[in-house]
Amino acid sequence: MVKYKKVYLIYDTEENAFVSINNKCGWTKAGNAKSAWSVQNTWRPDHKTLNEQSRYVIKEINVETL
Repeated sequence: MVKYKKVYLIYDTEENAFVSINNKCGWTKAGNAKSAWSVQNTWRPDHKTLNEQSRYVIKEINVETL
């Protein structure tokens, strides 16, 4: 079993809520969260990467902050 101290979530700053992609809302690496975002949104004509827009951001949840 692998134990993680951090998880990364995609946060919608306008709706004040976390985003779920395919019923998953947490990733063990920030890059995996960004990749999930890109795969989910490539069909949009106005597609922007997570870094190119400001509404959605990556939030790091650390076990020490719980």
